[in-house]
Amino acid sequence: MKYEQSKQEIKNKLLSGQLEEAALLLSDIKEALINDVDLYYLQGMYYEYNQQYNDAIEVMLKGVQKNQYHFELLYGLWRNYYLQGEYIEAIHYFTKAYYVYVNTKIEDIEISLSEIYKILELDIEADIKQEIQKELCKALEELNANTRYGMYKLFPNKDVEEKVSSIGEFIKYKNKEYFIASYKKVISLDSNYGERIYNKCEVLEASSKKYFKAGRDNTISIVSVAGIEDETQYEIKLENGESYLIKPHMNKQFEYHALKGKFTIKSNKTVAIGNPVLLEKDEHKKDLIMTIFIDGLSYDFIEKEGIKKVMPNTANFFSEGVICTNTYTSAEWTLPSVATLCTGQYTTHHKLYHPNRPDELSGEIDTLFETLKNEGYITAKIDGNWRTTPTYGYIRGIDRTIYQPAILMMNATEIIEETILQLEAYKGTNQYVWTGFMDLHKIADDISRGNILEQIKLPINCKGEEEQEIAKSVKQQFSFIKKERYKQALIELDRHLQILYDYINLNFNSENIVITLVSDHGQGYLVKNNQLLFAKERTKVPLMIKGYRKGICNELIQLTDYIEILAQVVGIEVKDLQMRDSNLPSFFGGKERSYTYTESLFPGDSYEACINTKKHTVHFKTINKVQYDGRVILEPFEMTILDELTNEIVKSESFNELYLKIIDEHMKWNKIYI
Repeated sequence: MKYEQSKQEIKNKLLSGQLEEAALLLSDIKEALINDVDLYYLQGMYYEYNQQYNDAIEVMLKGVQKNQYHFELLYGLWRNYYLQGEYIEAIHYFTKAYYVYVNTKIEDIEISLSEIYKILELDIEADIKQEIQKELCKALEELNANTRYGMYKLFPNKDVEEKVSSIGEFIKYKNKEYFIASYKKVISLDSNYGERIYNKCEVLEASSKKYFKAGRDNTISIVSVAGIEDETQYEIKLENGESYLIKPHMNKQFEYHALKGKFTIKSNKTVAIGNPVLLEKDEHKKDLIMTIFIDGLSYDFIEKEGIKKVMPNTANFFSEGVICTNTYTSAEWTLPSVATLCTGQYTTHHKLYHPNRPDELSGEIDTLFETLKNEGYITAKIDGNWRTTPTYGYIRGIDRTIYQPAILMMNATEIIEETILQLEAYKGTNQYVWTGFMDLHKIADDISRGNILEQIKLPINCKGEEEQEIAKSVKQQFSFIKKERYKQALIELDRHLQILYDYINLNFNSENIVITLVSDHGQGYLVKNNQLLFAKERTKVPLMIKGYRKGICNELIQLTDYIEILAQVVGIEVKDLQMRDSNLPSFFGGKERSYTYTESLFPGDSYEACINTKKHTVHFKTINKVQYDGRVILEPFEMTILDELTNEIVKSESFNELYLKIIDEHMKWNKIYI
């Protein structure tokens, strides 16, 4: 408890005005607590009490980069920006601090929204005060929505209670604008919420204009236009003098045009115009790169059942490619796992782990989509995964998104249809397509009993009900019934995938494609007589690659490595590798990793980690629970080291020390130092 006491003593010294004594104490513990975010606050607090507000802000901002939900840092930034006279920034950090306060009910602290209103009582210029008032209203509106329902998974809806939809609106990410349009299904946007939530939407990088000029001589451009207001009409004028007057069939839906040469678009009212796509191909690039993402596909299950038995079409499609047999997820559920796939970062690094917070992918590094878009690929994301919506940041670098919550819709049939339409429409370009399948998720959520074929194939002894509380798929207990349903659903999914495989084989040169199949995690209900969270049925995931070379890769791989492996196979460079946790396996020209690291950083639960090596499987679990801000006291803990071959417990002080060192280093920014 020495660090906790030291930190409290420093705080007391500062509060009592003993600044020199506080500075000496800070100096004494600074080296020992170099990774403790509390230290950033204490240092900032010291500067604040010395009226060095700029220095306080600088050091606290560094702390927030390490932990964006550290209450004291956020509240400290509010104070210091206010004292510095930077009121708009002050408002920003007050609302962030208040959001954490409301969601954590921090003891011994009481703050009120009345604090922020004192800004409006300041004697400042009228135009500045008006700007501040506008920003304050905006911040409070956002705070209200996030506090009431801070989940992004119900996109395209913004707010459950107010029943507000994003369809027909522009959103901005990294200084780029995107328009959210209704897609295909003709349904009034004024209809009730229950109808709107199931409506497909289409998201394109677009601009709001009345006049637009683009095109290139003798080249076809794919141009998309969406009317926003009633009675909109626009004229398309081609370079040869031909002109066409078009009235949108339905507002807030994109309509597509293939226009040759230069052109202009002139509208009587503002329209959304998607960025034109030139139908031209770089012969030095791949014609097609595709990620086939199957949510909840356990590679351990595939191995035990036999891939040719449960996924014969997939086995055949990837038979001339690479099969990676030792790939592990980096987290236990979709939100953190897919973020890892797209960034190459651990959960503790990308920080997407909280089920109810309005978080998004960090803008510090390029995502998988941005990496490929920057290399000249036309990018698309087609799926119904409510944990990878545009609001989570899965919009950056994506030219076209087709999304609908995969609750009752967006099954394999629809996903494959939309994927083939995308591939056909942009066949004259170099494409990257992420096509995601949620068909296996219905088993864990008990949404559907499957189609007619699945029900016929399912044994009669698997038709009953089980009394088991619905939990996240990876945390559910073993279920023979769900296991059999899972098997039939997987066979059915593979049958649908054959349509996609056949299309690719018929329409693309096998020498100029790279197709990968990957998943985010396995399933808890596949684990028999095993209470450990990170059993292989849960953590082992498939990684298959067509278009590189034929072979079996038995190296340890984890999802952090996907972005670097894909880049190597495609022949492009990934930027900012020093900010990622990826590794390129020796099979692909890199170096074999010595271990994989899977973790569960879930607020309110114990922190759990699993280290897999060629010799051992290590299971680690804290007694203390993870806080709202993602930090946890690591001691006391339970740790078990199992022999990989015999599954017997290994007792060794040297191995204990080795694996605890790995965990401590991994958790250095999420560890509470006491």
